[in-house]
Amino acid sequence: MFKIPRSHLISLLRKKASELLKKENEFKDVVRNTTGIDSIFDQIDSNANKSQSSNAQEISGQLASMLNDATLPKIFSHAYSSERHIFPFGAYLIENSLALPVFDMNGHLMNIQLISPIGIKEFVIDDAASPGFIYVREGAYLFSNFVVCLDWETACTISTHYLDEHIITAVNSEDIFGIASLIKSIQPDSQIIFAAERNSEQCPSYKAAKVFGGKVATTEWPSDAPHYLNSINDLHTWKLSSCSPVKNFH
Repeated sequence: MFKIPRSHLISLLRKKASELLKKENEFKDVVRNTTGIDSIFDQIDSNANKSQSSNAQEISGQLASMLNDATLPKIFSHAYSSERHIFPFGAYLIENSLALPVFDMNGHLMNIQLISPIGIKEFVIDDAASPGFIYVREGAYLFSNFVVCLDWETACTISTHYLDEHIITAVNSEDIFGIASLIKSIQPDSQIIFAAERNSEQCPSYKAAKVFGGKVATTEWPSDAPHYLNSINDLHTWKLSSCSPVKNFH
C-alpha cells in the first residue's frame, strides 16, 4: 500500500510538479526556437493562469490528507482538459498540474499521475509498473454497471454519455484484464463495457470483452479522420474543432 508521511508527500508532490512544469517550459522553448510559433503556448499559459493555481499550497496539503479521508475538493477547469474538450473528472490540482490518484487492484492509493497544462504526463512515484486504475467517476447507484477505458481523456469524454455507470480507466492498456477481474470479484452480476480504440480488433478492449462477456463501446470513424487519431477522445477533440462532438456510441 502507498504510505508516505504527510510532510514527505507534500514535499514530493511539489518537487514533482515543479519538475514537470520545468520540463514543459523547456519543451516550449525548443518549439519556439525551432518554429517561431508561440501563440498556442501563450494561449495555454493564459488558460492555465485562470485555473486554481492560487490555491496550490492549500490543495497540496489536502492531497496528502486524501490518504486518510479523501476529502480533497475537485478541480473544474484546466488548460489541458479544455484543450481536450472534457470535464476533468476525478482530477485535483497541484502546482498548475492535474493530479490523478492511481489505485492498485486492492483499491489502495499507490501513486499519483500528474498532467501538465500541455499534456506532459509523469507519476509522482517513478515505479509505475504495478497494475493500477484511476476511478474517474462514481456511478449513480452502488451496483451500477462499469465502463472501463484505456485512457483518462476517453473516460472523461464518455462520462457525459454513460450517466449511471461507474467510470474507470486503466493506467496501462493491459491492466483492463485485472480491473475486470476485480469488478467481477466484487459484483459478479455487473455488466462491463469496454471503451475501444479505433475499431481495431487487436485493441485490448475487444479481447477483454470476449473473456469477461462484456460489451464494447465504440463510435463511427469518419472516412476523413486523420490516421493519427486513435482514441475516442482524439476523435472527439478533432470533431469539435471541425464540426460536432462524438455522441453516437454503440
